[in-house]
Order: sequence, then structure tokens, then C-alpha cells
Amino acid sequence: AEAWPQAKIYAHPKMIERAKAGAGDDWLKIMLDSTAGATAGTRVTIPNATVGDQTKVVVGATTFRILHDGQAHTDNDIMIFLPEKGVIFLGDNAGHGRLLRLVDGNFKGNIAALNRALETGASVFVPGHGESGGPEAATEYRDYLQVVLDGVKQYFEEDLSDFEIKPKLLPLLERWKEWVDFDSLMGSHVSLAYLEVEVDEF
Repeated sequence: AEAWPQAKIYAHPKMIERAKAGAGDDWLKIMLDSTAGATAGTRVTIPNATVGDQTKVVVGATTFRILHDGQAHTDNDIMIFLPEKGVIFLGDNAGHGRLLRLVDGNFKGNIAALNRALETGASVFVPGHGESGGPEAATEYRDYLQVVLDGVKQYFEEDLSDFEIKPKLLPLLERWKEWVDFDSLMGSHVSLAYLEVEVDEF
């Protein structure tokens, strides 16, 4: 930002609002902890231009089309589709080979966002974490979310609590058990999906 003071830095308005309210410092701490200090010295730079669903930014011959459906990984994570390149950046709406925190997320919204990304016809999918690839970089994480949500719904209707549901879902999640942070996050995902199902029921 200092080297290019006239450069536009784009973000969703809710992200800018949170960053101005101090969340940027919280995000820096998460990055610092997650990278074992590798991001030390990074400073918060507040974006200076807003984008929303269907915003188009054209740079030369390349179009950057913004996709935002509301609450997915968070309520301010955007996806960016480059139609001329056939590339879509998924942001933290997807991890590939890695599970992601969902404390500010919504399972149904996240699944819908990834389905929309797949409908763009992109051939290259760039997740927020993990390796880029073809559609599998979106479908693998989407399928994980769907299996968790469907399983929690089923056992919620059988009056099981979240801690009783977790062991019942483990066999269904065998496909993802080697993913980074599976052991540390899968339980919290069950609890968060449980809360989401509970809210929908009442």
C-alpha cells in the first residue's frame, strides 16, 4: 500500500467494517499463531474500495467477477471468477486437504456458495487453503460439509446430542480423516452444525 498509494484494494463492505473496528488485529494474531511467527511484522491495511455480488472489475483484458451469497465461511468472504481465464478463487469458502474453522460460518450457505462456484464453468479452482486443482478443489470440501450437516440432521431428529453424534459420523467421514486439522476441528463442526439445525427447527 505504501509503495503504490493510488492502488485500489478491494473487499466486501462487512470485511472493511470489521477491520476498522479492530478485527484486523485479531486476524493478524491468528496468522501469526498459525504460521509459527512467519508473518511477524505484517500490518493491517484497510481496503479502500468495496465490492459485492456481481461486481465486475476489469483490468486490461481480464475481468474479475465477484461472487458473494451472504454467509458462507463468514458473511464477508468473497469468491472471484476470471471468466477469460477459467479460474475461480474460492477464498476460505473451501479448503483442499485441510479443514477450516467455521465459527463465523453457515453450513448451508457455504455449500450453496461452492455449488455456485462450480456452476461458473471454471476449470481451475483456487481454495483459500490447500492445493489448487479442478472442480475437486471445491467438491471435496462441499461434500464434507454436506455429510456433516446431513448426519447431524438425521441424529438431531433422533434426539441425540452433539457429543453423541460425533462418533456416529466418524465412519462417514473416512474420506477426509487424513486432512489437516481433521482431528482438531471435526468435533467443533458437528457442534456448529447442530446449532444450525437447532435454529432451523425452531
